[in-house]
Amino acid sequence: MAQSAGHLPLPERAKDLRYLEKDPAKRKAFFEAQKKLLSRLLKELQGLKPKDKKAQKTLKEAQELLENLPFLWQKIEFEAGQKLPPALTLPPLPKKAPGLSDLKEFVDFGFQLNHQIETLKGKRELEKEELDRLEKTLEEVFRNYLLLAQKGPSPEAYLKLAELLNLQARYALAKLELERTAERLNQLISLENDWEKDLAILYEKVKIRPKEVAELKKEIEKTEKDLENLKKTNQALREELARKLALLEIRLTKLHSSQTPYKRKFYETRKDLYETRTKILEVQEDILGLKLKRAKFWYDFAAVRAKLPVKERPHRLEDYETQLEALKAQEQNLVFRLNYLEEKTALIKGNLRFYQEERAQKPKNYLGLLIKESQDLLATLNTLKNLLQKKKEALRTLIFEEETLLFLWKSHLSLWQRGFNRFKKIYQRSATTVKAILYYPLWKSGETTFTVLSFFKLVFVLTVGLIVLKLIRRRIERFLVKHLGMAPGVVNSLSTLSYYLMICLLALVALSTAGINMSQIALIFGALSVGIGFGLQTIANNFVSGIILLSERSIKVGDLVQFEDGTIGVVKKINIRSTVIRTFDALEIIVPNSEFISQRISTWTYDDDWRRILIPFGVAYGTDPEKVREVATKAARSVPITREDPAHPIRVRFVGFGESSLDFELAVWIRQSEVNRAMTGIKSDYYYALHKALTEAGIEIPFPQRDIHLRSIYPEALKGLSKIVKGEGP
Repeated sequence: MAQSAGHLPLPERAKDLRYLEKDPAKRKAFFEAQKKLLSRLLKELQGLKPKDKKAQKTLKEAQELLENLPFLWQKIEFEAGQKLPPALTLPPLPKKAPGLSDLKEFVDFGFQLNHQIETLKGKRELEKEELDRLEKTLEEVFRNYLLLAQKGPSPEAYLKLAELLNLQARYALAKLELERTAERLNQLISLENDWEKDLAILYEKVKIRPKEVAELKKEIEKTEKDLENLKKTNQALREELARKLALLEIRLTKLHSSQTPYKRKFYETRKDLYETRTKILEVQEDILGLKLKRAKFWYDFAAVRAKLPVKERPHRLEDYETQLEALKAQEQNLVFRLNYLEEKTALIKGNLRFYQEERAQKPKNYLGLLIKESQDLLATLNTLKNLLQKKKEALRTLIFEEETLLFLWKSHLSLWQRGFNRFKKIYQRSATTVKAILYYPLWKSGETTFTVLSFFKLVFVLTVGLIVLKLIRRRIERFLVKHLGMAPGVVNSLSTLSYYLMICLLALVALSTAGINMSQIALIFGALSVGIGFGLQTIANNFVSGIILLSERSIKVGDLVQFEDGTIGVVKKINIRSTVIRTFDALEIIVPNSEFISQRISTWTYDDDWRRILIPFGVAYGTDPEKVREVATKAARSVPITREDPAHPIRVRFVGFGESSLDFELAVWIRQSEVNRAMTGIKSDYYYALHKALTEAGIEIPFPQRDIHLRSIYPEALKGLSKIVKGEGP
């Protein structure tokens, strides 16, 4: 350390790691320098003679701390020169064919090794925390000492220096212990890796001998007998404790609040004592039960390895894994019980101190008995804790053995078996959660509960049913049209009615599959009928109208219809609520079915598709009407859509004398099913043919003519008109 004013040493840093110097010569030189510094500081302290009592006390504390330093240095030198003790020795592999006893011995060694590793890991964490705490304290003391050293020598400065030197030595010792713990832990981990390799080799070569299986069976029988005897003995003790607890309950109920509280506390403590003794009996049986379970596990393992076929072993493996999960849960519960007992013991100790203080001040009734009863309870709780610790160790041993052997067992399974087991394990873990979700109640009506699973069933049945019904509908329509030659309108009506009827049946089946009571469905439909009567009148009207249209077939798919507003179109589809009309302008109109029932609709294809078209036209005056009839008839026959037979002749009628023409009317017949055009387009074909035929025949198509009669005119205008008429010019 460097010297400062007043001869107080000033360290360069808080931590001094020269204590842990690897070179022995350097470390020895450092300790010699520290001893000289200690000797000088002790002499300086002896030379100080403060009169203040507080300063004298401070110097005394500093002297005690400095005198303690050689012991810390001696411990550091001893630990630094001490060699690390050898780790556990790995048992050698047997030269002959190993048996079950060899495997068991090897697994027991692994448990001890694992226990030491876990212990060292916990110790390492504690040492890390202690080292961090020392480092923070050391930094704080170092800063305080530097501040005091700047002011010169003082009792407070010497005390801080003594604290600093002590903390430096303790920090070096703690760091040395942490390094040795880490080194020992690395050795054990390396040994554990070697043990795992040898264990895998041993497991592969082990042969189960019948003698070993018989010994395990005898051990199981003996343990079962011991457990049975223990249960019989404990049963008598349980009955006695139960009688005492019943009497205590009666006494506690008869106690009045006016009586001394220590009397009630006495009975409550005694009750707790009897309950703890009952738990002790239970733990004794549990410890022996774990011993029996361990023997059975080894016996089952030997039997499975020796006799069970390889294909059936994965199924037994699942049983063992389930048992292992239960043991781990039991171990966790045991840890909670031990923690609870610790808290309970601390509470009773605090109460006992309070009772003893109360008795020392003023003796009271039942206080002495309460103290004795509390002491007995503490002793009983300690017994219970010791038994629980034994149970915990037995449980940990069994868990380790099962985990180790199951790991080896699974490692020798095929890749397919491993994947299958893994998938099955995940499925089993999530099965409970999935069931809870599927059976979660959405609502309940009477005795019927509608769950998430019911909803999925309903959706699934409806979805699949609708898809199947649509496919069946299409197949039936194709069959009726192609093979039976039925009209498309008839096929549409039959398929639509049957489709909606099947939908109703499908809905009932889906609701029944979902677990809904049909009587409740009837109530729901009854309530819906009221709603339909008030709020769904239009929908109901269209629905009923659709049924009427489909049943009466007054309008069919493919019919050409005309509404009162003049809209003309072909019926493309008749649904239960509406009908689709496609106009000749390629416009599709969705018409509610109620309009077909409530309005007057003109249909061009109701009974048959023969329709007569009237085409009016005129010719000039002076034209021979017979010639006109001949030319018009010929023109009508030239149009491809014209159909003529004795029942449907072509007529040319002379309908009258117009203002400037002779008026005729051409009446022709067509098959509407063969014409897919608007009426204006049909008449246009005939007008084109008439115009062409009349022009070729030299028949004049007139235009309006007017005669003007002048009654009065100006004289000048009359002279001008006369000249124009005579050709004399304007």
